[in-house]
Amino acid sequence: MKRRLGIILGIVILVVLVALLFIVPAITGGETAEGNWELTSAVIDDVTVSDTSTLDFELFLLLNADGTGTLTFSQGDAACTWRQHGATVTVVTEDREPQPFTLEEDGTLTWVTEDMTFILSRMDDAAAANAPEPSENAEAESEQDLSEQLSGDLADADSEHDAQIAEHSVEAIQQRGTLRVALQAENSKMSYRVPEGIEEYADRAGQPSGYVPFICRQLAEDLGVTLEFVFYDVTEQQIQAAENGEADISANVWSITEERLEQFTMTNNILVTDIEGDEVFLRADPENPGSPLIDSEEALAVARIAAVKATVQVNNTLLQYPEAEVVPYADNAAALDALLSGEVDAAVFSTFDKAFADILVEAIQDQRICQCEYEIVNPEIKGVGFILKKGNTDLCDYINERLALYRSDGLLQELNDLCESEARAMGII
Repeated sequence: MKRRLGIILGIVILVVLVALLFIVPAITGGETAEGNWELTSAVIDDVTVSDTSTLDFELFLLLNADGTGTLTFSQGDAACTWRQHGATVTVVTEDREPQPFTLEEDGTLTWVTEDMTFILSRMDDAAAANAPEPSENAEAESEQDLSEQLSGDLADADSEHDAQIAEHSVEAIQQRGTLRVALQAENSKMSYRVPEGIEEYADRAGQPSGYVPFICRQLAEDLGVTLEFVFYDVTEQQIQAAENGEADISANVWSITEERLEQFTMTNNILVTDIEGDEVFLRADPENPGSPLIDSEEALAVARIAAVKATVQVNNTLLQYPEAEVVPYADNAAALDALLSGEVDAAVFSTFDKAFADILVEAIQDQRICQCEYEIVNPEIKGVGFILKKGNTDLCDYINERLALYRSDGLLQELNDLCESEARAMGII
């Protein structure tokens, strides 16, 4: 495990170094992240590493009140800038998606990436004074040592990663006799459970249905295997399911973005319809029911906006409104509760079903929230697809070949039309 930590954390430190450059500070209210920070623990694969000496590196972060700062670690140091909205410290760079850090209630600063959480704690003045200031010779020696260590770790990590990918290849799936698919537990118009009490669909009650499950069933049939759905209540966990080896495919209408393509292998676009923007809902003014508290897009651009954690809506909102404070919540229901309670000024939701749409309509009729003309749109999205473990090109190529066939012979359109007609008949949409 130590070898794996060496390569993963070595790379993460380099990413953090780049990500903290060129950021403009904007601190608003509450406790500030200003001060000296030191990496004191990490959570990796649900394992807490409290002894940072086992990680073979140190990390110090100085955040000055004027938004400037210094990042010092085993390999060197660099100037940085930073900005903060409430508990969220947003890191933005020219060539990467915005990265939100969180100032926790216990006073620590955390950064969550994939299945790792890095925890930094404040240093006192004495500890800050003892932070290492490597000389040029020490820096060069450290870089050489790191390079030699990473060379050995890379070979081991590559071998382990290749073995993990092989467990989810087409051949492995056929030998196993089962295609494992991670599916969301919550209903949406593209993936839902057949409701109880509908005579026409009584034999399918409780079973997964919709456009996404339809495609998965066809893939399993073509592979000559049975289909096993693994359900996830939390979107972030479903996204990671294939990468963590819990499933062969994470199936949903995942937006294909450059950021996701860096983390995962993704299939080609599965849709036969155009991608639409996500509607923004605004909190109503308690003193003027029916009218929103936010009366312009300029105000929205610096507001507190709720979105579902780990979804593309979080990143798209940060891209469109970089000065806004995007507050992540576990699911659509939690984001709506935050909007209704006044924790946030606006909300953008991930794909939802008719039941949730009815809740929104009721809140609008009760003049507690308002619709508006603003939409969250990312023109760089390349369609939507399924997520596979990074590097699993064997399975991805197979799925893409089948998708091309399904598209050319009209099956995707047929499945899309069937999904829409059944979802309406079942009251899903």
